[in-house]
Amino acid sequence: MSFRVDTIPNRNFPPTVLLRRHWREGRRVRKETVANFTRRAEWLVEGIRSLVGAGVFRPEGGGTLEIRRSLPHGQATAILGTMKGLGFERILSREDNRNRHLVLAAIARGRRAVVYR
Repeated sequence: MSFRVDTIPNRNFPPTVLLRRHWREGRRVRKETVANFTRRAEWLVEGIRSLVGAGVFRPEGGGTLEIRRSLPHGQATAILGTMKGLGFERILSREDNRNRHLVLAAIARGRRAVVYR
């Protein structure tokens, strides 16, 4: 599942700007509209678009707003709890370091781990 800001053109009116959730069911891609940003300021829409896309928002003033941490919930919490109960984190590394946390998070999310050195 992913989120995107879609801009839908209208003939004689301003384009519609929607925050949508996308997911796949078999061969079909389903869409659900979460929010309508049609009558919002352009800087707000661009900020939301950049947050949804990359997780970094750079306003005109030059400051930054960056998502540094998000707490696990649902199935991610269950998987992390099971891995900790089995001692899986000690198998990966005996030291408590950032790389171990990244690999555990990637396994819990079902994604490929990206480890920087």
